[in-house]
Amino acid sequence: MFLLLLSLTLALLHPQVTVRPTVLFEGTTAHVKCRIPRREENRSVRFGIDGAQLSTRQVDAASGPITYDLWIEDIPCAVVSALCELTDSADRVMADRRPMRVVCRGQELSDPDSF
Repeated sequence: MFLLLLSLTLALLHPQVTVRPTVLFEGTTAHVKCRIPRREENRSVRFGIDGAQLSTRQVDAASGPITYDLWIEDIPCAVVSALCELTDSADRVMADRRPMRVVCRGQELSDPDSF
């Protein structure tokens, strides 16, 4: 019960990122969803995929949206993670990253060393 309460508390305090799909082919599209907690200290959010596209938005403190979506087309081969970064009024940055695997042209899916 304690671990469940702790994980729920952390989820309310830190940004969370999801990316679908987590394994994709080079040149395809990915969907990044960034969720942030509602807090008066929130100032900006940066989210997207490193090496492909990142978006920065100003956050209207506790009254702003908590979910930010980004569809990114033509994912390049070098992509490794999705990102959701929240900056507060004291310039503290809280971040969440999720790994991704991009299968590059010419790679075999069955070759685990190629990921």
